[in-house]
Amino acid sequence: IIHTLSYETAFLLAEALDSPRIVISKNLRKLISTFLESKEPVVIISPGLAISFDGKEAGFQICARFPWPDLGDEVVLNRGAEWFTRRAILNFIQLCGRINRSPGDSKPTYVIDSNAYWFLKDNWNKLPLWFRSSISFVSRT
Repeated sequence: IIHTLSYETAFLLAEALDSPRIVISKNLRKLISTFLESKEPVVIISPGLAISFDGKEAGFQICARFPWPDLGDEVVLNRGAEWFTRRAILNFIQLCGRINRSPGDSKPTYVIDSNAYWFLKDNWNKLPLWFRSSISFVSRT
């Protein structure tokens, strides 16, 4: 699964990857049924895919943008920095949980938003210990 910010980004990425293994659609039912019924491994590209995958349905996920709260929303702005931080952490934990549904699951979530590194480092002690132990940072070199 590749999570994007918008359908525009999703379709541009699908076009750039140009692979028959890519599944993309604005129709969520069609997207999920194609994914689940495929005999071959496929990769979903979609924004805001707020469903969970149990068992071996999804082997990994890529987050093209860290799941920040929307700073364009006046309500978010009025809640302040501490609320923003807590919400971003909660959103990230929930995103990682989309493919890790049971204690034995350990499927990776790759975040390619470079701002996520600094956010997680700056807020490391605010993350639950059980969640911190599952995070690995990968160098760009």
